[in-house]
Amino acid sequence: MDETTPLLLRNQSHALSRRRLLAVFPALALIQFISFLDQTAVSTSLPAIASALDTGSSISLVGASFLITSTGIQLINGRLSDIFGRKAALVTALSIMGAGNLWSGFCATPLQLFVSRAATGFGAGAINALVQIAIADITTLEQRGYYFGMVGMAVAFGNGLGPVVGGVLTQTFGWRWAFWFVCPLCLVAIGYLASVWPSLQRSPDDAKIQSRLKLIDWPGAVVSLAGISLILIPISLGGSRLPWNSPVTIGMLCSGVALLGIFLIIEWRFAKLPLLPAQLFRYGRSTNILIGTNLIIGWIYWGNLFLMPLYLQNVQGASPARAGTLMLPMVVAHGLTSALTGIIISATGHYKPVIVFGSFCWVFAAVGKLSFTQTSEVWKVAVVGVLDGVGVGCSLQPVLVGLLAGSDTENRAVLTGLRNFVRDLGGASGTTVSGTILSNLLFTQLRHRYSAELIAKLTSSTFALKDLGLTESERHMISGAYMNSLSVIYVTFAALAAIHLCLSLQAPNITEDKPAVTMPRPQPTRLNSLFAPLMLLWPAISIHWAAFKEAFRTRGLAAIWNPTQQLDLGVANLLIETSEGFIEYESTTVVPSLVKQSKGKILELGPGPGNQIHRFDPELVEFIHAIDPNPHFKDDIAKKLQNSELESRYKFLACAVEDSDTLRAEGVTEGSMDTILSIQVMCAVNDPRPIMKEIWKLLKPGGQFIFWEHGKSKDTVTSIAQTLWNPAWSTFVGCHVNRDIRGAILAAGEWEGLENIEETDDHLTFLPRVWGVLVKKA
Repeated sequence: MDETTPLLLRNQSHALSRRRLLAVFPALALIQFISFLDQTAVSTSLPAIASALDTGSSISLVGASFLITSTGIQLINGRLSDIFGRKAALVTALSIMGAGNLWSGFCATPLQLFVSRAATGFGAGAINALVQIAIADITTLEQRGYYFGMVGMAVAFGNGLGPVVGGVLTQTFGWRWAFWFVCPLCLVAIGYLASVWPSLQRSPDDAKIQSRLKLIDWPGAVVSLAGISLILIPISLGGSRLPWNSPVTIGMLCSGVALLGIFLIIEWRFAKLPLLPAQLFRYGRSTNILIGTNLIIGWIYWGNLFLMPLYLQNVQGASPARAGTLMLPMVVAHGLTSALTGIIISATGHYKPVIVFGSFCWVFAAVGKLSFTQTSEVWKVAVVGVLDGVGVGCSLQPVLVGLLAGSDTENRAVLTGLRNFVRDLGGASGTTVSGTILSNLLFTQLRHRYSAELIAKLTSSTFALKDLGLTESERHMISGAYMNSLSVIYVTFAALAAIHLCLSLQAPNITEDKPAVTMPRPQPTRLNSLFAPLMLLWPAISIHWAAFKEAFRTRGLAAIWNPTQQLDLGVANLLIETSEGFIEYESTTVVPSLVKQSKGKILELGPGPGNQIHRFDPELVEFIHAIDPNPHFKDDIAKKLQNSELESRYKFLACAVEDSDTLRAEGVTEGSMDTILSIQVMCAVNDPRPIMKEIWKLLKPGGQFIFWEHGKSKDTVTSIAQTLWNPAWSTFVGCHVNRDIRGAILAAGEWEGLENIEETDDHLTFLPRVWGVLVKKA
């Protein structure tokens, strides 16, 4: 990423308040639901399409063409959303999916349908990753598991309702409506997203489409699409329309592998903004393991969706409606488990136990399928379905949570795309290999009694035994052959589930590897009892005591004569020793996205030991004056500035904002600042109201005041507790907990953007936050 890279690439992560999330998230869940509804609704309309368009066995190309493009777009999709923005990418993907479905409904020939479904695949495949990328952008690490779980529920219900909706529309209005019904849903989703998606500040250069188009790695995009297509075409059609040992199949596979090798060389050696950065594979062993597990997840998940209907209809003789009903336990278990695991991960901060539990469920489900017979009881099928659903719910989204927890923000989108590509590649391989095994075993068992044409029909999901005009004895024999063949495939599923379990056990939690600090990681302390704040206050007292003992050892009684100086030293030691903990905590909040918006001439209030230095965007910074009346932070700030791009553009001043003479000497005068940054500062000053008036004066007209503070609670009980604890808290932690910070900010002068001020919703939070970006009126 060089100096020509737009700032938009680095500034799309913006954690929203709970209130804003409740408005934005349903739009993303709806988009994901529509995408999976579209993918599965077509399945039940395939027999009608095959009959109407006279496709014959080539009807399988409807699914293959969609699969190839929806998988191929994954490696490109993430970086395109970095360049053009999440909202633009989502709207474009929805438009492509809607237009593709509209076209599919008007198709008059098989070729037109295959091409239109390929076009639809570009949009639908992009949506799957974009929704996950967008959720990661607008949530904190602690929230991410919960919201990924909720979107997993949307995926499950989209998969479950799709065949039902498609079947009803096909029977009632005709197969074309299985495509057309998606179009108005896409329009609704686009309108909803456009109305609630938060707008991000952009520089003038970001608006130029030419500069963005130049950033696209065109050689990498073309080579990757070609390579993926050459691999997926024989994988999707191998064993059916393309013999595995044919020169065409072998040639396409070899060419595809060679092109992907060239793609990696382009990305890792030549691309300025790579679609697949080599850094993704350097995050560590745990990340590589989690990427690998997605191949197995896709194999088992999509394989189950392909094989279970065949077992229910062609072995047990269930009707399509009954087969769909018997699939509901898996669908419901998937949805509920996704939601539950999201809550668990958000509450505990650990994703590994969830993934391991899901792996065990998949192993038990695979073993359960090995016991299936032609007359297995309904309860056994339902129990195995529940185990499969729990396995999916504990794997799909939790694995993504783990991947993102160990990655950098700037690579979040491309890592999500890589994850989806590996998963979809596993799905394509799983369904194709399973279908090939099924075809070969059926052919071996039935070739002496039935024609190859009939056996080909038996292995197609568009035909059921009852539709082939067989006698009762023939159906019984063929269903037995199906059962024998499926049992062999389920052995491979059991082995893969066991491998997945072993890999899951090797994947450590990212949260377990964080360095320890003297003081526990700061939490948004809730007033569960009157003594809850003591959890944070007691370590602070301990650090003050250690500082006093050291001062008494070196200075004797002089340490007692100047208590103010001693308290300043204690507070400085407290903030220095807990610096890593605060950085870690603040990274789960909106603080990083707020600091990144600082630009021009910046005045940073109360920098402490320099916790925000790494969060500034060097391309936006002209110069930073950091002021703090406590001089004990100077050395730590100097250490953090070493080897930083800001080292020559950052100056620490041991003064307060009221020290106008000192500031004037440095050029900090009225109307001179583009940005003033205040991260947990107003709680520590003598009186926030006059300080805020000084801040307003120092800002240029149109200058921005960026803040993230804590203040007095609006809840009566909590505010009383704050008042009781404030004397001790202000003495040892160095800040006041019962100040009206919002009121002080609003009273400073005339501001624009007051509607963007956010506040903590939880009334029992002991340190309720208030944050935002205000602009001084001209």
